[in-house]
Amino acid sequence: MHGVGGDSKSSHAIPTDRRHPPTLAIAAPEFKKFRDHTLTIPRPPDHLSRTSKAWWRKVHDGYDLDEHHRHLLRLACESLDQSEEARAAISEHGAVVLDRFGCQKPSPWVDIQHKAQNRFRILCRELGLDVQPGEGPRMPRDATYGSRR
Repeated sequence: MHGVGGDSKSSHAIPTDRRHPPTLAIAAPEFKKFRDHTLTIPRPPDHLSRTSKAWWRKVHDGYDLDEHHRHLLRLACESLDQSEEARAAISEHGAVVLDRFGCQKPSPWVDIQHKAQNRFRILCRELGLDVQPGEGPRMPRDATYGSRR
């Protein structure tokens, strides 16, 4: 091997073996399930409902969350609140409304509830709250998914 600048005695040698190129060791971020109880739990945002604030504390008590995870948790709590608000409106006004022609159509609250529940589910999965220890990632669906052969 030749060193930088043609000096063969240099300690900064450039590898010439192309069969085994150098690899970069990149550490994957770790999401720790159990938090260090010496840390304080951040206060939940004031605009959240009592139920969402309790869930915020429960998640923070069981997991070490980075700053970007806290933003995802806030969005999940807001989605939970929005879903509950829509559920209450559906209970009060019904799931079906009449349009201007007198025809029945789904209440807009049904769509709001569905989207909020879907967002909540996706955010929980993104945070890793739906994975039990020992479970791996889900297998992708292929042509044989659901077949009974």
